[in-house]
Amino acid sequence: MAAITQMEVPSLKALVLGESGEGKTTLLASAVCAKYKVRLEDVDGGYPLLLSMLTDADNYPHARYCRDHGINPDDYLDVIPIDLGVKFGMREVPVPGGKPGQIKFEEAWYPNDSSAWSKASNIVVEWKDGTGTNLGKVETWGTDTILCIDSWSKLSRGAFYRTQIINNRAAGQESGNMWRQDVGGAQTVLGQMLEWLYSPRVKCHVLVMTHISSSDDSRGFLQAPGQIAFSNPNALVNAKGYPMAIGRAMSKTMGTFFNDQYIVQDHRLWTTRRTVAGASVNAKTSFALRDQYDTYTALAEILPLRERKKPDQALISALKSTTQTASLGDPTQVQAPSANDPIAALNARMALSAASKEASSKEAKM
Repeated sequence: MAAITQMEVPSLKALVLGESGEGKTTLLASAVCAKYKVRLEDVDGGYPLLLSMLTDADNYPHARYCRDHGINPDDYLDVIPIDLGVKFGMREVPVPGGKPGQIKFEEAWYPNDSSAWSKASNIVVEWKDGTGTNLGKVETWGTDTILCIDSWSKLSRGAFYRTQIINNRAAGQESGNMWRQDVGGAQTVLGQMLEWLYSPRVKCHVLVMTHISSSDDSRGFLQAPGQIAFSNPNALVNAKGYPMAIGRAMSKTMGTFFNDQYIVQDHRLWTTRRTVAGASVNAKTSFALRDQYDTYTALAEILPLRERKKPDQALISALKSTTQTASLGDPTQVQAPSANDPIAALNARMALSAASKEASSKEAKM
């Protein structure tokens, strides 16, 4: 066995949890500015934000930095959209209270085919975008490259649709024993993809973005908090936040595939436990990091640290939101945000609110 100090520094394999609109996709812009090659498997359709951040120099510091430093986003960002491929039509369903095998037809949305999952699986092995671009096998990429899935929550639906089609239940109802069997089949292939992404053969950085699902396991099995409250309004609910996938069982085990788990909330990347929508969400890191980072700069700071390099402070300063405070205890020290910077405006309000609360607390103690 090799001496631990002689072992290769691994790439960052991180699970990034956050509700919609909190800043998960925003993270990738600073990586492009730091000249990391970002390969985005875009299931959520979030690429328009990145396009704005990297090309709209009037409103975003990332675009200004790229312009001023001769960085062409096309050289560093490649996006492959994943369409889940649902359609609207007639489906067969059992007649409630009818005889065995008796069916009726009803209109519904259901998956057209299993191509979404097939495409998503193939490109995390070899990056071909279907337009002639082939960026090679993922296992040949190094730590100058980031593979990002955004988001796992919707990709899980693609795995579920694939299982429904294989089982000839593409238009099946999402309840009952057959539905649970399809969920189990989807969880199996999703787990296999996670095993691949976490494999040491994949040496590039990997970011898997997910939304958050709340569950309570204090009764020995996973339950939705709303389900507990509905059955017993007086019951004590101990809600925990897990990565949103297909089925609660997968949500609870996803974190075991990653050494790092971050939370994005209020346009900050957090490396410590947070409460999100009433649920406690865990975070973890495999190397020394601060408690929080601005999403405008987070990856430009974190990735070099993972590689045991010093972050580019000039780059970080150029990208920072205009809300840095000299002292939270003195609201007059907060810089005014740019009217064209929505993230900065939000951060400024947060800083002023924190400063006001601290000042009020000090006055109350005097």
